[in-house]
Amino acid sequence: MNAPPDTLRMLASRARTILAAEGPAALLWRGARFSVRLLAKYVVIERLYLYRIDLAELPPSPDPPRLDAFTTHFLCSNEDADRVVAQGCEDVRERLLGSSRYLRRGAVAFCGYSGTKLVHVGWLGLSKEAKECFDDVPYAIDFARGDGCTGGVFTSSEFRGRGLMRYSYSRRLAYLKAHGCVTSRSVMRVGNEPPQRAASRTVASTRVRALHLRLFGWHCLRQASSEEVVPLAGARR
Repeated sequence: MNAPPDTLRMLASRARTILAAEGPAALLWRGARFSVRLLAKYVVIERLYLYRIDLAELPPSPDPPRLDAFTTHFLCSNEDADRVVAQGCEDVRERLLGSSRYLRRGAVAFCGYSGTKLVHVGWLGLSKEAKECFDDVPYAIDFARGDGCTGGVFTSSEFRGRGLMRYSYSRRLAYLKAHGCVTSRSVMRVGNEPPQRAASRTVASTRVRALHLRLFGWHCLRQASSEEVVPLAGARR
């Protein structure tokens, strides 16, 4: 549970700002709320779907979302992020806590921009170290035999429902295939419908229901029945 140095620096800077602007009482109150949220992060019981997708016959990506000046970037390193920032785009490392560390550990970020504004991020992993940045569920995955994974999706609230989720999902699957993966694996919470709709409208898959218990650093995953998911025609998501 040791926090990385960049996270500690960010928290210390935020604490100093609150103390200077609002005083010690506000700092204590916010610290207590943060502690409760932190505890909830490490003590979790959740129902999940474990998705498995064969990348052999991946359909073409859908048309890009109709957003003003929409562009996309795959970021494989902090140097890639620096180059995008140098073009005037918003820095994913400032928007999403931990992104710099994720990139250092080999995770790949698919970033969508409307103009210079970061509107969507989805992560990919081609190694165990990269996967654990955005997905700590201990399901079976074999990177040496061609497995890859996706997850850790963020969409800016004012851009939801514009087709970003489905487009991102398709592009990330295509990236995995282009980099030698034969199978994509991912986890979606049972109640989290947007990514499930994106998956169901993109490609055939197999999903397994599971119950995940996380207690600090200890995990237990109980799998149940599996089912086939056939791509559906319908509105973009």
